Amino acid sequence: MGREDLPQYCYVSVVQAMIALGNLMRHHPSHPTLYKVWLSAVLPLVADPETTIIEKCLDEVEELVFERVVKAYKYAEATNPMKE
Repeated sequence: MGREDLPQYCYVSVVQAMIALGNLMRHHPSHPTLYKVWLSAVLPLVADPETTIIEKCLDEVEELVFERVVKAYKYAEATNPMKE
């Protein structure tokens, strides 16, 4: 039985787990163990054969990684005393 043969409820469970980990990351952004779990459990899902899982995973990566990087960059840029 391959991954493509899994019942739909398995995919729902994967998405629910991804959402739960994302919510934990939002509430505990500095927890190093949580980051490791998120990186090992959620990030690999960008290569999942199910497109809905890929889309949700990419949404989570965008919000939890890229938006934070952009926010930190903008803050650093705005508070840089060496800025001309």
